[in-house]
Amino acid sequence: MELPRPPQSHPPVPPLPLLILLVVAGVIFVTEAAVMLLIHRLSLAPPGEILLDAALLTLLLFPPLYLFLYKRLAEHLRTSERRCYQELFKNANDAIFIVANDLRYVDANRKAVELFGFSKEELQQMRVTDVIPPEQQPRTEAHLKNLHANGHAHHFIGRQRTKDGRWLDVEVSSSAIVEDGQVVGSREIVRDITERKRIEEQLRQAQKMEAIGTLAGGIAHDFNNILYAIRGYTELSLAETPQESQLAENLREIRRSTKRAADLVKQILTFSRKGAEEKQPLGLEPVVKEALNLIRKTLPTTIDIRQDIAAGCRPIMADLTQIHQVIINLCANAADAMESGGVLTVHLREVVVAPELARQIEGLQAGDYLRLSVADTGHGMDQATLARIFEPYFTTKGPGKGTGLGLATVHGIVCSHQGAIALNSAPGQGTTFDLYFPALTRDQAVNAGQDQEPTLPRISGHILLVDDEETIVRIAQRGLERLGCRVTAFTSSTAALKAFLQAPFSFDAVLTDQTMPTLTGLELARQMRECRPDLPIILTTGYSTAPYEEQAKAAGIRAFLMKPISLEELGKTFRAALPPAGQE
Repeated sequence: MELPRPPQSHPPVPPLPLLILLVVAGVIFVTEAAVMLLIHRLSLAPPGEILLDAALLTLLLFPPLYLFLYKRLAEHLRTSERRCYQELFKNANDAIFIVANDLRYVDANRKAVELFGFSKEELQQMRVTDVIPPEQQPRTEAHLKNLHANGHAHHFIGRQRTKDGRWLDVEVSSSAIVEDGQVVGSREIVRDITERKRIEEQLRQAQKMEAIGTLAGGIAHDFNNILYAIRGYTELSLAETPQESQLAENLREIRRSTKRAADLVKQILTFSRKGAEEKQPLGLEPVVKEALNLIRKTLPTTIDIRQDIAAGCRPIMADLTQIHQVIINLCANAADAMESGGVLTVHLREVVVAPELARQIEGLQAGDYLRLSVADTGHGMDQATLARIFEPYFTTKGPGKGTGLGLATVHGIVCSHQGAIALNSAPGQGTTFDLYFPALTRDQAVNAGQDQEPTLPRISGHILLVDDEETIVRIAQRGLERLGCRVTAFTSSTAALKAFLQAPFSFDAVLTDQTMPTLTGLELARQMRECRPDLPIILTTGYSTAPYEEQAKAAGIRAFLMKPISLEELGKTFRAALPPAGQE
């Protein structure tokens, strides 16, 4: 089989145009007539006889001359077509393989050699089934055998192995090669769609995360309302309890746990890109322990988690969510390196970085730091991998096992916290990440570590309270009344607006939720301020402040509070909007 060659099913060469036929016949006739006239002069034959003889001779000579020209034209078209096909085959941007009926490679173009790394000689010793995954072989063999049997073209998506062992996602278009009415092989046009598949997967992941974020936001809204009630009733009970009693201490523990739960909700919102990042003094000890408790539930039991967390370490200036993300990512990466089991060790220490050590680690300065170390007993990394480990989308994991963004994210977060990373690894010797975060000064650490009792300011005024949750209305009303306010509460925003419009100057301020049926908090605020532009309005939400802050400013909202709201925060906010008690 002489392959590659152009298709044999092209239409036959069309007959020569009529004009060409007439020209050819005319040339023959004129030539013969001229010859005959010359003979006439020599033989003195009549002119009519000479012209008749010329016409008869033209009819005799025309068919063989026509067939000669026709064959030359047909051969020229076939040669041009074959030359054009060879150029396309050679210079195509897609890989093209010529495959025999027994699935043996016969030929391949330049792009195929470049893309898959096999030379033509190597390919001619191979079959299609040598470079496709086992699970794909039955389908591919069926496609090609069907093509070779009936000549029907096929199009499918699969995977194909390169010479260096990589797997590429490919899109394959197959067409039959026909000789003398028989299918003798096929052309396989193979396009590399690995990058397209990666982008499609990222898009699906982004859509999935967006859906999860929407779900998380809805759950967070409801959960924050629950926390609002727990925190509010705890603070009211604490205010009515002797501060030295065991009951007061129990209530303080509930209040601390409620605040921690609120921080976790905020973390969920940040992960779903619904909340803003915020750096504040943060003690790493509880964050590390909580992250390890969380990841313990997700790791195989063959991995032993050991922690050595020093107590009393100074806090750092950090974003809680991002630090939590760093710990989770490092532990998950360590677990991936120990597929057969091993030991994951996490250390936390307060250290002093000397100038000598600072010079050895990029981005590190001499001074006081907290060092967070995550070590595994996995397979380790060679120098080539270490050089690229923090590059976005670089991964040594197989398809579907990683995006290559985890360690890049860790590096970005640590750098944004003015920290540095030291990495120690070798093949077969495991890996250790040492993260350095600048420690706060002693004064900052003392202030940050104090769990001060909240001070509840005395305020006065008539507050219009609006929230569609009855529990929130009850606890907010009791809290505001304890602070010294008179409260008129509604669970319907339309009812609240009607009451306000009937006596707009009887209220000193408004506290309203954002997410409510019929009228949202922003819509309610706009309509109220159209009637009374000087009215102080405070907006609350259990979902997120991010989408509404700019709108709130434009609507003249005095403050925007994230649930659950403490009595202290509520009191300070209203003290800025209302006159002190006794000065109404």
